[in-house]
Amino acid sequence: MPGDNSSAIDWKALFEVASQFKEIGCWDWMWDSDLFGVQNPANDEIGYCCVMGRNHEHFALAVYLGTEGLQKYEDIQSGQMDEYGPDLLHSQKCIMVSFEDRKSLQEKDFDVIKKLDLSFRGRNAWPLFRSHLPGFFPWHLTKSEADFLLLSLRQTIDVALRFKQEPGLFEPPRGKEDCYFVMVPNGVNDAIVWKNQWLLPHKLKKPCILQVPNVPAVIQETKNYPQQQTSWELDYFYSTVTVKEGESRPYYPRQILFADHINGLILHFQLLKQPENLSIAVAEEFRKAVKSLKFFPKEILVSKEEISVALKPIAAALGIKLMLAEELPEIERVRYSMFESFKKH
Repeated sequence: MPGDNSSAIDWKALFEVASQFKEIGCWDWMWDSDLFGVQNPANDEIGYCCVMGRNHEHFALAVYLGTEGLQKYEDIQSGQMDEYGPDLLHSQKCIMVSFEDRKSLQEKDFDVIKKLDLSFRGRNAWPLFRSHLPGFFPWHLTKSEADFLLLSLRQTIDVALRFKQEPGLFEPPRGKEDCYFVMVPNGVNDAIVWKNQWLLPHKLKKPCILQVPNVPAVIQETKNYPQQQTSWELDYFYSTVTVKEGESRPYYPRQILFADHINGLILHFQLLKQPENLSIAVAEEFRKAVKSLKFFPKEILVSKEEISVALKPIAAALGIKLMLAEELPEIERVRYSMFESFKKH
């Protein structure tokens, strides 16, 4: 399988423990809201374990990686992210074993099963191991991901059986309401002893927003066009199509979209192949849009802080009102239309 030392993965152990996890059927007494953590002894990152299957639709263990993975999980649970919408496809950060129908597996999955001389029959019977990373297509596990998933499965079996006997196991003590029940490894005589602790998630690092070095050139090229009494929406988001380059993991390129805020007309559209600096890309696509349309707007609405930072000096120089909005209704309409078309095909 492709990935980081994937040939060194202990597939025999992974399939054995996955089968044990399925056999105990802990989704019969656990909901996907019964979340707990396992600390990775390799890097101290906490994986937040979520047992799925209580509704008998999707049977799986998802391990959400770090605070970023936890935040996406919480966005789904709170309804802030539409679990059936386009963002879910690109935003999760987790490793997962799910139990699927045969048709969901790929040739590389069957190669491992055949090599191990395993046999599965029926619906929701075939273990499928996948890595989910923001902006990338669900892919085969790397060695380090497989090691942590194996460890997380073992801990999940133990914790789930404890939870069956103690339904209040994950209820935090007083003063620890913002903490999570986490299994923490301790080294004793070259062995690992696991103990549970109540731990706060690490603070999420704010992304570094880079300044745009080509602002003067963009202003110089656009300032001679007339300004019209129009309002634009501007955003970028992951595409529903994937790009695969060589043997590397397929990724979702970003799409940048300009729409008229009043009539919903698409003004400019471009696919961005993993730009190193999205701020530069935003400024450059604004320049292209103005050059193509032969005018620039009175107002621009954006929903991302990084886009606002990229356009702020340009907007100030051109007398454009730049607004940070919670919603961009015309762009959302286009996004969902594209997503529905993708699902049909």
